[in-house]
Amino acid sequence: MALIDEIKSLACQLEALGHQATTPCRGDGGASNPSAGEAPSSLPKAFFVADHLNKIKGCDALLIANFPKGRVEGYVGTSALMEAAMAYALGKGIFLLNPPADTSVAGELEALGAIFVEGELGRLKLWRPVSVSHGGDLV
Repeated sequence: MALIDEIKSLACQLEALGHQATTPCRGDGGASNPSAGEAPSSLPKAFFVADHLNKIKGCDALLIANFPKGRVEGYVGTSALMEAAMAYALGKGIFLLNPPADTSVAGELEALGAIFVEGELGRLKLWRPVSVSHGGDLV
């Protein structure tokens, strides 16, 4: 998974604010560390999708960490949209770290009640625990 270090750092920042944070398992073919919650990277993508969707079930809210991807600021990929739809179906809060670059995606997320925190993690003050998702693909 791209940006796993940034996601882990974001989780630490959330925990410093008093939130419980979970992150997706690493699945990018890089070194894995099962004791740190990272699954072996030889598993199929479906494992990582199912694992993260199960984490969302146990959270009060989803924070999509939509960091820039290439030249696209606020990138939101298909996996993040899938996670947002699941969070919505489960009655969870949906937050995005940055406003999405794609206006059609922004409209869909707004329809789900997503809140764009614009990098201000303090806007999550009432939500616990939070699942942190990368805006792009899971693997």
